[in-house]
Amino acid sequence: MSEIPFVKALGDEIERAARRRRGRVRRRIAFGAVTFAIAASGVAAASGVFSASPDELATSGIGCYEKADLEHSNVTVLAVDAPDPVAACRTALNARGPLVGCAGPAVIVVPGGPGTCEKLRLRPLGPEYAAARAKVLRLQGRIAAIEAEHDCWKPDELAARVQTLLDRMPAWRAYRTRVADPMGDGPCGTITHSDGQGGRSIDGVVNPGEHEVIVILGPARSTDDLLYGPRLLGLAQESAERCLDDAGAEALARAAVGSAEHPVTVAFEHFDGESVEPLQSRLDEGCSVIAGIGTTDDGYGIHVTIRH
Repeated sequence: MSEIPFVKALGDEIERAARRRRGRVRRRIAFGAVTFAIAASGVAAASGVFSASPDELATSGIGCYEKADLEHSNVTVLAVDAPDPVAACRTALNARGPLVGCAGPAVIVVPGGPGTCEKLRLRPLGPEYAAARAKVLRLQGRIAAIEAEHDCWKPDELAARVQTLLDRMPAWRAYRTRVADPMGDGPCGTITHSDGQGGRSIDGVVNPGEHEVIVILGPARSTDDLLYGPRLLGLAQESAERCLDDAGAEALARAAVGSAEHPVTVAFEHFDGESVEPLQSRLDEGCSVIAGIGTTDDGYGIHVTIRH
């Protein structure tokens, strides 16, 4: 069983930014492409004056900052298939004022106009990013069409099929597919991953530094889409807000994810440590909360962890 905590994106994004500063582009995509509001200090510390190349930026996520302050702002991390990061962040943040895109260890969007990126010791996001991103999105669409042919590809078969595609695309002929293990959990091979907005992305699994397209292991496509859909991403918070008992939390989880194709198993745990807010406050009040949702080894079953 692969456990997928609701806060896993936080550590992965900070770890990815730190690796980028050391010149390493690869990152794990265990979290799909969900959106989280997090304290931005770790990402800011890893950024400094470092700027990735256009190809690296075009294959990574987008950091949407609430303030033009990399040390004291919240950041929403997006991995979406939108070609315009400023527009994507405007929607994610419900921002009304001007925003500007900057080039750091990843794409960084902050409130402000001309000169804002330079004040943050970053470069403005130039037109070369748009060209690189368009190239990536073309590849993404072709790969997504291949993956849609099967709910669960054998990893080696998917790698071979995508390699044939790369060989036929002039911009990607130098790239090679590689099956990465243990970059993920499950029996199925995938390159795209759910972006949490109803689409799929290849952010993070195209490695320009090594000229690789990485096939990761995970659950079936239908399971992945279910786990990282908007309904599931808000399930932990919903269970906390409603202050349910064990039976109520289990019923909420089964109603959200249960089906004949995706059978649900539930485990209860008494948690004596400290959990994230608002879950911890509700645990202190005697509520039962949904603390994690993952997949079973067959790639189709859903495992729910409820804390009380």
